[in-house]
Amino acid sequence: MTSSKLQSQGVQEFIDRLHQDGVVKGEQLAQEIIQDAKRQSEKMMSEAKNEAARMIAEAKINAESEKQAATEALNLAYRDASHKLKELVSEQFALRLGRLVKQELDQKDFLQKVILSLTSIDELDESFKKQALEVWIPKKMFDVEALRTDASEAKESEFSQFVRSLANTGLREGVSIKLSESDESGVRVRLVKERIEINFSDEAITALLLKHTMPRFRALLDGIV
Repeated sequence: MTSSKLQSQGVQEFIDRLHQDGVVKGEQLAQEIIQDAKRQSEKMMSEAKNEAARMIAEAKINAESEKQAATEALNLAYRDASHKLKELVSEQFALRLGRLVKQELDQKDFLQKVILSLTSIDELDESFKKQALEVWIPKKMFDVEALRTDASEAKESEFSQFVRSLANTGLREGVSIKLSESDESGVRVRLVKERIEINFSDEAITALLLKHTMPRFRALLDGIV
């Protein structure tokens, strides 16, 4: 074999070896790229799953928190509404009680019983029995025009008849009945010597009744009684 043929064969073998080496390395590189891509894909999928799981867990926590907040808001609204309703009902109860007391005290027959009870000898201690008392009743209960006429007519006025009726039913001595300009219903009793005034007006009696009845009324509203 000539020298030129040998050289030509050697070059071809070198080219073939380079080609073969290039194919092998190319396949290896392709495999590495594929494996790396798979690893990257798996990593991305894992991270995506973890992120999705985190977002779902966070959403559940937020949903539970919002649910709890909504429940608490509803409970608070219910308590506020219940409290306001109880306050409203209590106010209506107090108003109705006040109107009932006023209606009773505006009845002359009932007012006479109150005055006799307050000034009754049987219910007074010895020191009180000797006291001069003034019982002040509102002028609005009587015919004001008749009271403004001359003295002779005033003696026969509705007020005079009221006082005479009291005297006939046991009003003790030392008690004088006087007219007040107050718009209140009820009476005020004054101990003349000691200058003490006892208030038995509709407002005072209502306040006293509410002090004793309102706690039980509120207990009824709360379902305790």
